[in-house]
Amino acid sequence: MLVWSLRALDKVAPDNTDTPSTANTQAGADTTLPKTEKRKPAFSFYEELPKSEENVSDVDAYKQLAAEAPKYRYSLRTGAFKHAEQADKLRAELILMGFAPTIDQRISESGTTWHRVTLGPFPSRSKMYEARGKLLSKNLPAQILKEKAD
Repeated sequence: MLVWSLRALDKVAPDNTDTPSTANTQAGADTTLPKTEKRKPAFSFYEELPKSEENVSDVDAYKQLAAEAPKYRYSLRTGAFKHAEQADKLRAELILMGFAPTIDQRISESGTTWHRVTLGPFPSRSKMYEARGKLLSKNLPAQILKEKAD
């Protein structure tokens, strides 16, 4: 619909409006613009910046505050097995991925021995999430363990 209306506008003749003609100017008239006075620069910061310069040689060096100790330690549990061979197999796979897993044995209330494979503790939560992403990309479980730091 819009295209048809635009085509219809092409067929309409433009209005004949009076435009100023250059022929109406007098032949002897001076058409040059009058000379203007020398202007001041529009920007004054060229003069202002050197005036506002400060000497920083007397300023004490920045002292970095001691890093706040982390409140929590983060680890990842990648598996818990009844048989040590299964835990060793997962540990070997994690070593090939570049991790340093540990296996610890726990005896449950029912008397069953569990071999738990864990990664960490990590120096920061972001490092833990980075490792978790690698594990999940290989379809390996990654349970987050959050413990209070001592």
